[in-house]
Formats: sequence, structure tokens, C-alpha cells
Amino acid sequence: MDHYQRRVRVRDPCCLISGQQVVRDDYSRFKAAHIFPRAHVNIWISRGFPSRITDPAPLGQQGGPTKIDSIQNVLLLRGDLHDAWDNYKIAVNPDEGYIVIAFVPGYEDIVGRTLMLDHIADPNLRPLDDLFRDHFTQGVLKNMKAAAEPAWDYEDALGGGMMDLSRQDLWGTVEGRAHLEFEMAHRLHSLRVAQEAGASES
Repeated sequence: MDHYQRRVRVRDPCCLISGQQVVRDDYSRFKAAHIFPRAHVNIWISRGFPSRITDPAPLGQQGGPTKIDSIQNVLLLRGDLHDAWDNYKIAVNPDEGYIVIAFVPGYEDIVGRTLMLDHIADPNLRPLDDLFRDHFTQGVLKNMKAAAEPAWDYEDALGGGMMDLSRQDLWGTVEGRAHLEFEMAHRLHSLRVAQEAGASES
């Protein structure tokens, strides 16, 4: 078992989205989910995430100098929700009270729930808002494009001259977040309408 799996079991007593409790140390229905995927460690580094991690654990328990396996990049989730998280079918918006959002149908039982973080008193063990924000943005982009993989290059995904949805200066203000969320919702709606129109004509 990897260090991050052991550590998340110590920190999280339940699935942080559904609230399902771990009973008698039976983790067979639970998985440790990375907020930012390990497969994209080079992008993780380029975005400066290692310097934002404040986890005090030895580097050997955080995946080495990249710190991508830090407890601040991991959640305990129910197995099916782990897979949905990894595939950007669901996300959490840290700027709207950590509300759970679904980008596809079938998750009505968790939509609108609040991510459970109150049990994490130590900020150095708490998942980073920047990581939730990045995952949320990637979910929007992936579902806008209806692509098989998330669009890791925001500019390529949205087209030249369009608003960069990754801009931290906008995410950092209430007005900026509202503008970005409206922009993302508008684009997602427009693409879905176009896709439905194309399907009806074919």
C-alpha cells in the first residue's frame, strides 16, 4: 500500500462526497483519489503546485520532491465516485461552499452535497483549494469539448483570444469567479445546443 493510501485512511473516516462511513476498517468499497492526477506530474510541476504544498510529512511519503502524493492532493472516496472523479464526471467548486457538481446525469444522490472537510483541523493536511479549482475547470473544459481526455492546455481548448479560465486573478475575487462561472456555463450550454442540433439533423 502506498503512503498516500495509508495517510488518507488515517485522516478521512468516510467518503468525503457521499458521507458513507468506513465500518470496521473495511476499505473494500473506498479508494484514495488524487485531486490532480499523477499521470500529469509534469504539468503539476509547471503550474507550481509543489511549492504550494505545506504537508509536513517527509518527502518520501509525498511521492518525492514533486509532492504529488501529498495528503493535500488526496481524498477518500467511494469506489464508484473515485472513478467518476478521475473521469471528470463530478467536481467540487471551492468558491461556492465546496458544493458537489455533476457534469453528466446519474449522480442526483450527491449533487448539491457539501464536501466533508470540517474534520480536518490542520490546514497543512487539508486539500488545497487551488487543486479543487483546477479539477473543476478541467471538468468544465472536458465536458464542453465532449472529449475523451481533459484539455490540459486552456488556450488550445478555448481558442485564441477567448477568456483564459485558469486565470488566478479572476478566481481570486467574487466578481471574477461569477464572471468565469457565467462564461463557462454559457460556453457549455452553447456547445450542447450545437451538438443536439447536429444530432437532430443527422
